[in-house]
Amino acid sequence: MTVIEFYDRVELHNIASTLLCAPDRVIFIGDRSKAMAKTVSLCKTVAASRGIEVDYAFQSVNKNRLNEIVEALEKITERYDDCIFDITGGSEVYLVAVGVLMERYRGKIQCQRLRFKNSTVMDCDGDGVYFEPESFEVSVKETVMLGGGRVKQASSVSLDSEEAREFHRDIDAIWACCRKKPSLWNRQLVTLATLCRQFGGENSLSYRFKRSSAEAYMKGRGNFLLSEEILAELLEKGLLTKLSLSEEITFTFKNHRVKRCLTTAGAILEWYIAKRLFDAKDKKGNPIYHDVEVGVTIDWDGDDRDEFRTYNEIDVFAMRGAVPMFISCKNGSVSVEELYKLNTVAEQFGKRYAKKVLVATELDRFGARADAVRARADDMGIRLIENIDEMPDAELNRLLSTLWSS
Repeated sequence: MTVIEFYDRVELHNIASTLLCAPDRVIFIGDRSKAMAKTVSLCKTVAASRGIEVDYAFQSVNKNRLNEIVEALEKITERYDDCIFDITGGSEVYLVAVGVLMERYRGKIQCQRLRFKNSTVMDCDGDGVYFEPESFEVSVKETVMLGGGRVKQASSVSLDSEEAREFHRDIDAIWACCRKKPSLWNRQLVTLATLCRQFGGENSLSYRFKRSSAEAYMKGRGNFLLSEEILAELLEKGLLTKLSLSEEITFTFKNHRVKRCLTTAGAILEWYIAKRLFDAKDKKGNPIYHDVEVGVTIDWDGDDRDEFRTYNEIDVFAMRGAVPMFISCKNGSVSVEELYKLNTVAEQFGKRYAKKVLVATELDRFGARADAVRARADDMGIRLIENIDEMPDAELNRLLSTLWSS
């Protein structure tokens, strides 16, 4: 199978046929030789990561000269008798050129268009013959690669082990505690994180120190808070053990994953949203999102040789087919600057298909600042899910299940 692709600035359009039908060769037609050469290199990398062998080539044409485009396409069609024209990308002039060929080679030209929002193939020549991909699924890693970067670090959401399943239960238990009083929860996490760094180190799970020493150390570093209400609930749920809040303070975290959620601001909201996305099912019981990652650090350059590097982190990154969702989670104060960061990363690595979402707790507490965030989110096309600490589970499920189509 030979696929003729019309070069497009949206890289997903350029590589779609490679990922979905694994053709023998792909030939790009466009007017930007350097850009097409870069796309060929990118396609080879992504194809190799899937174990797909494809021969790539490109031919430069004047995008404003219809006759030149038709002549180039005609030569390719004459050379290869298994051509399929993918008109997902490219300008209107290219589409006109394909129409000319369809008239000249009536009944012999295969033409199709891919629709990523609903994962379908359109049979544009109307003969009922078109390839049917097994799946439109593109991974988080591949999506970042298509934007010219790479995933430097991420945590996958899965249920592939008893440890992972246990962590999912712990996420629900921690969130049930957090959502009661998010502001108080954040203050408690600051205290725990500070004390853990000072008394025992980052890699320890068990801590023992004098209350007087803790109070003295915290003075000037923030409010010293050990909420008996919060800690007693964590003890009851088995997330902490060996808890004592007398003159000598002792506690032990259940494991390192739980410790991170109890000492890192915002971590539990990120994992809770990711878990709910991972659990989301359609009416047939099939997963809505096939790839869900947490704490995705993106290296924009994708090359260790670059001296000056640009990194960004997306709290939750989920994929529905080829549609990426970039989600920022804020369990507390939200600034307009966060919206700019989210928008910039989504535009680079998701282009026109990117879904941008901000999930926040207690947003209505911040008055004029919240109004500014709402207004700017609307301007940027960022979907806002606010006050989820008060949101019924059924409503949250509905919202998360439809993020990809919003």
